[in-house]
Amino acid sequence: MNLPTITRAFGDRSELGLAKNQKFSVLLHVLVELIDSGMLPKDSDLPPTRTMSQALGLSRATVAKAYEHLLFLGKAQSLQGSRVWVAPIHYPSGESQSAPLMAKEPNLSDLGRAFLAQSPKVRSTESSVHPLQPGVPPLDLFPVNQWRSLTNDYWRNVRLSGLTYSSTAGQQVLKQTLAQLLFSERGIRCEPDQIAVVSGSVQSLFLVGSLLLNPGDSVALENPTFPNVHRIFSGLRAHKIELKSELGEPLGAARLAHVATSEAYPVGPALGLERRGELADQLAAQGGYLIENDYEHSVGQPSSNSLLAHHDYRSNIIYLSTFNRVLHPSIRIGFMVLPHELVRPMHALMGQSHRFVSTSAQTVLHEFIQAGHWQQHTKHLQRAISSRKAALHEAVRLHFPSDWVLQSAHGAQHACLISPGGTSIPDRLRARFNQQGIHPHFLEDHYWTGSPQYGLVLGTGSVHESQMNHWVSVLSEQLPPKTATKLDYKK
Repeated sequence: MNLPTITRAFGDRSELGLAKNQKFSVLLHVLVELIDSGMLPKDSDLPPTRTMSQALGLSRATVAKAYEHLLFLGKAQSLQGSRVWVAPIHYPSGESQSAPLMAKEPNLSDLGRAFLAQSPKVRSTESSVHPLQPGVPPLDLFPVNQWRSLTNDYWRNVRLSGLTYSSTAGQQVLKQTLAQLLFSERGIRCEPDQIAVVSGSVQSLFLVGSLLLNPGDSVALENPTFPNVHRIFSGLRAHKIELKSELGEPLGAARLAHVATSEAYPVGPALGLERRGELADQLAAQGGYLIENDYEHSVGQPSSNSLLAHHDYRSNIIYLSTFNRVLHPSIRIGFMVLPHELVRPMHALMGQSHRFVSTSAQTVLHEFIQAGHWQQHTKHLQRAISSRKAALHEAVRLHFPSDWVLQSAHGAQHACLISPGGTSIPDRLRARFNQQGIHPHFLEDHYWTGSPQYGLVLGTGSVHESQMNHWVSVLSEQLPPKTATKLDYKK
């Protein structure tokens, strides 16, 4: 089962050609990545050295050397003269082994205490394993070789100007490329100077909220929505109003409203264009703004659902998107399209906070898009998500009773597994999931008011279709078994 996965990953890494002395290091790097990502499950056998060498066109000595290094790193285990298998991965519990000698409450500001109160109870481990975690795209598809080549070109030709302070809101060359990309892919017309480059949607929301909201101001949010969204506005001490989807529903005295463009997160569909236009008009009348969050570049959607792409243009739309959920989370590049009157104030705020995103990363992303790698990657991504969602549906059918319902959003990389009968999933399972190396999100965390729906939000991009059945079975084993009907033997 593992040989095709290794062969495909090694082929992807070596497609640009390898020098003789690179083969071992590339093979070792590929094996470590596959083990850490869960693509090679724990306790599964690695192919014999002869089989591996024939499949990859390497010498048996090279393969044997790679296995020896895996054993040394603790990534694999073996009995002398026997098979080699993937070692179990030990996940940190996240708890300190010893309490600090003097633990006292820090003297925080009101803002600091507000954000501390929004901190999640259980955080994901810092492991590189992300099975079933929403927001993680298919990392195995990312064109590492192309990105590495562009990065090397940047540093090979870098000038002194590339080593000093950069423009606060982003490199002009990248903003021009993003403006072109928005028009060609989403039908959105904007000037490059309206674009502000940030580290992701979370930073965008914090900046927008800090710029436009005072404590106690109202913000209208969908319910459910991203946990980070309602936590950020709670941390900023805003008054949250539930956003209704029906036409004609009053908005109240909101300064901001936040909506998703293609699929409402985590359960769709998104608000219709007519309703969003109505919201934008109500907000404009009271000096407010509508935030449109295109959180995954409308994966799988043929066109944009943003109001900015339509003729009835509103001047109070703030459009957000990010590359972190489509390329890889560590790239840390997103962007905002701002109304003209907010450009200068936003630059001032950004200049006194995070300054700017890495110049080299911005330049490489610009070259990545201009070379056509972005367009090719998104096509591969859409095909992969379709295949992985199909594998998820089949695995859920095999491992879960029929009263568990899987709801899959078309324009997103996640699916919601709804628990039967509205029953909640025990909170103690959060830590157990982490210990088993799986990272689903709890659906109830996405609700910030009212009665939540219970279940799990599952990321489909983070698991290859060949491994989906394995990880879904791990998930099903952690959930409480369905209570069996008691038999009355007295009858």
